[in-house]
Amino acid sequence: MTRIFSIILLIGLFSNTLLAQTINVCKLDTNQDKTYRLDVSHNANEIIFSYKNCHLDLSEFTYMAFDIINKSNKRLIVDISYQGPQKRHVNQGRFFVSKNKNEIKKLILNRMKLPDTSSWTSNFSKVRGLPGGYVRHWNAFDLKKIKSVQIKISSNQSLTETDTIFIKTPFGYKNLEFANKDFQNQKLPILDEMGQYVSDNWDSKLNQIKPLKSFGVKDFKTYSKEKFETHLTKYGGFKNSPKFKATGFFYTKKHNGKWWFVDPEGHLFWSQGITGSGRGSSTSTASRTTLFPKLKTERKQAVSEENKLFFENQTINFYNLNLKRKYGKAWQNKHAQVTLGRMKSWGFNTSGAWSDASIQKDHPYTLIIHPNKQGVGNIAKMVDPFSQDFKNDLLMRAKWLVKHKDNPWLLGVFVNNELHWKGELEIPFQVLELKKSVPARKALETFLKDKYSSIENLNTSWGSDFSSFQKINGSNKQSYEKTFQQDMMAYLDLFADTYFKTVAEVIKNTLPNHLYFGSRFHEEVKYNSVVQKAASRYCDVISFNIYEYDAKDFKIHSEIDKPAIIGEFHFGTGSHGVWGTGLRSAYDEANQAALYEQYILEASKHPNFIGAHWFQWCDQPATGRGQDGENFRIGIVNVTDQPYQKFVDAVKNSAKNLYNNRIN
Repeated sequence: MTRIFSIILLIGLFSNTLLAQTINVCKLDTNQDKTYRLDVSHNANEIIFSYKNCHLDLSEFTYMAFDIINKSNKRLIVDISYQGPQKRHVNQGRFFVSKNKNEIKKLILNRMKLPDTSSWTSNFSKVRGLPGGYVRHWNAFDLKKIKSVQIKISSNQSLTETDTIFIKTPFGYKNLEFANKDFQNQKLPILDEMGQYVSDNWDSKLNQIKPLKSFGVKDFKTYSKEKFETHLTKYGGFKNSPKFKATGFFYTKKHNGKWWFVDPEGHLFWSQGITGSGRGSSTSTASRTTLFPKLKTERKQAVSEENKLFFENQTINFYNLNLKRKYGKAWQNKHAQVTLGRMKSWGFNTSGAWSDASIQKDHPYTLIIHPNKQGVGNIAKMVDPFSQDFKNDLLMRAKWLVKHKDNPWLLGVFVNNELHWKGELEIPFQVLELKKSVPARKALETFLKDKYSSIENLNTSWGSDFSSFQKINGSNKQSYEKTFQQDMMAYLDLFADTYFKTVAEVIKNTLPNHLYFGSRFHEEVKYNSVVQKAASRYCDVISFNIYEYDAKDFKIHSEIDKPAIIGEFHFGTGSHGVWGTGLRSAYDEANQAALYEQYILEASKHPNFIGAHWFQWCDQPATGRGQDGENFRIGIVNVTDQPYQKFVDAVKNSAKNLYNNRIN
């Protein structure tokens, strides 16, 4: 194993300065124990090892590792990233080093999906992760071409000149064992009758079905009557918080410079939630039945509506199947009671989006509806807000919400998920190329007619030569005057305003006492002030799905003074027989638990955030969920409904400290 030579790093101390130094690295060093000193202060220091002239090659290793010696009395936060050939080729990790400790931290290396010629591809063509770090991510690249490695050191406490840290050069760790091994060497079926990967072992893995029944008896006894902790209201609000008006429903309020929910009894509330509460995912068996056990007896029983929860349309839901084995005939009712009790005991005060309907009682919950996305040009995941078809579908789906209108446990409603708003001008540019009959295109022409009255006035302003408003296009948009882009931005504002206004009116007419949470923005919207501001006019709470390690620095546009909620975040371990590491990875269970606590701490201190929901309740199937092949090890429980205790402890600890962290 070789390491890369770098000059000694000695980072100076300058008050109120963010320190960063780039070290050009191009010489092999046989001294594997070479140590570099970092004098760190002022809570933020960055060091970049640059390999642009001699790419770092870690293609034969599973992990990139760092040996960090923390000679301080403070716990360190270490943010690590490595950069590939293109700007989007970035993989990241976050780790924590205990005070006065020497620890080796390991970041799993994302590697490009296997080629079509691989024997794995025919059975796992859609699956997001395979053993060894193979992923179908946008940021995977050839690991022979690492251009730079960046290390950022910080702490929850202020660092001073007496806090000294030593680090050894990044190195490859654990030779890659998977490589291109032939799939035929795998033991088949690849899953056992409980949905567990057969060719690996871990502490909570079951060797037989029989223990599930005793687990069911124990869990029902432990959790079926569980209530919130005594310092919380029956709704999960904080009893020791100031008392505000009790409306009988949740609402929002700004208090001492920070936004909050207020629970139906008038107490402050911060939503620590989890999506998909009580639910697992189905996996497809189509054209790959050899991967799965026969389950002949249970398949023969799959004739009732209840048993369709296990087998339907060439899918298997092993989680539901294990719940039936765990609780017996009344499994759905017992599982609902245990899930509610677990959430209250563990510290989750909210069931997030896509949670099981059976737990929408005696516990705060959210709802989500998905009006059809017709697409806008090449942007498939977008609605045309001017379309009557969209409005009709929205109204139809809103009818499903009516039964919740008087439920005090309903926290709020999301409509749509991660619409692709893209860059600021991408939607207007796509609309320019649409057929003239498309409602969004008609709306653009009306908008321009209202502003310019005549095509001659528009041509004068844009420097164009269109013969009519119907002939407007973007073929020469680069040559148009600056007012063209200003008009396109104004149209984007109209587009977004129409979407959020239309949805808000339907939600408020349907649920007049409840909150509208927006559309769970993809992270790209953090750069789109037009769309953010449009949402802020109509949403009671703006929602973002933020798959980052750092929540404290997330920027909401400065002109917006609104509460916000994080609809999704996670850190996947790619372990326990479930290979996918998720959208942000963790090295192991302990790292995952620590990442969760830090994320909730940072989100709770952000003045706008009034909640954050982990994605999701149960690990996804090792063989990929049916709709898109996601197979992330991101659950608080596994496929046999056993909890990950380190994660549970992290949630409990976050909940215990939540109020004090928020107010301080």
